[in-house]
Amino acid sequence: SHWPDAKVNNLIQLFKQISYHRNNVVYSQGEFAKSIYIVKSGQFEVIRKARYTVKGEETNHRMLLG
Repeated sequence: SHWPDAKVNNLIQLFKQISYHRNNVVYSQGEFAKSIYIVKSGQFEVIRKARYTVKGEETNHRMLLG
């Protein structure tokens, strides 16, 4: 489907451009999300912390997603 230009322009007005430096944490797991992020350029990592039990021992694990 096609969005009319007026609707697209209205949506664009809601966006703001923010730049982040290397190693900045933008969002931490478990925080309430107040925004969505669209990456215009550059790279990012998504890391999810997980807890699981192996042979009765609880372990923390970091997974790199993407």
